[in-house]
Amino acid sequence: MRRHRLNWGGNRQLNTALHLIAVCQIRDSSPGQCYYRRKLAQAKTPEEARCSLKRHLSNVVYSHLVTDHRHRTRAVDTQRRYQVTAAASTSAAMAAGAVDRSKTGHTWSNTEWGQTAQRPPRRFSLTPDRQG
Repeated sequence: MRRHRLNWGGNRQLNTALHLIAVCQIRDSSPGQCYYRRKLAQAKTPEEARCSLKRHLSNVVYSHLVTDHRHRTRAVDTQRRYQVTAAASTSAAMAAGAVDRSKTGHTWSNTEWGQTAQRPPRRFSLTPDRQG
């Protein structure tokens, strides 16, 4: 039985990297070698076993990418939520007159001394390509 490749397009660099990872894992003692031997024991040809290993590796890499993305977006969402909550509570307290505006650090000009203070730098960037 001959299996046909479903899609000849795709990312060739990624396919090359997965092929090299698969070949190295088959050669060395690793979980990939155990997976490859298990596929050979299931009466798969060496080519089919290698393709199965490459498919398994691509699933592992993809799951790591998704997990990393979730952790990054969750951290940014948590920081944004904290900033919005802190700003809203301080603004509400200022509006109620419970907080002295000159001591909060939220005013950017110091009228008492006639000097203009600089804005504090951002602690993180929303997008990696923009700074500050």
